[in-house]
Amino acid sequence: MMDIKKLARILTLAWAMGILYGSLFTKTMPGLDFDPMDKVLHFLAYGGLAMGLMFSWNSRGKFFLSLILISAFGGLVEIFQHFISFRHGSLLDQASNVLGALAGTYLGQRFHIQKQDTSL
Repeated sequence: MMDIKKLARILTLAWAMGILYGSLFTKTMPGLDFDPMDKVLHFLAYGGLAMGLMFSWNSRGKFFLSLILISAFGGLVEIFQHFISFRHGSLLDQASNVLGALAGTYLGQRFHIQKQDTSL
């Protein structure tokens, strides 16, 4: 049977690859400069990535490391989008990425700590 942390790492890596693919290799919808649903999707994508990262390791003491790693990943993706003709990066997208990472890191840590407390 596969260790739960190993499974979380595999799923988190797959989630990150999905974000990378969707952000760099798919065309954006033309027309709207600000699409609220796009910001919600960024929030959910990076929140899910952060939760996966928190489940992948012992979350105690990893809150800020997770937040920094996920936010940096999102920032790099937004920068890379400027070099792709059919994509464009956005500070609002990055703000949604960071807020999602913050929420996901917090929820991941809270869930992990509650799970540890109930197993004692």
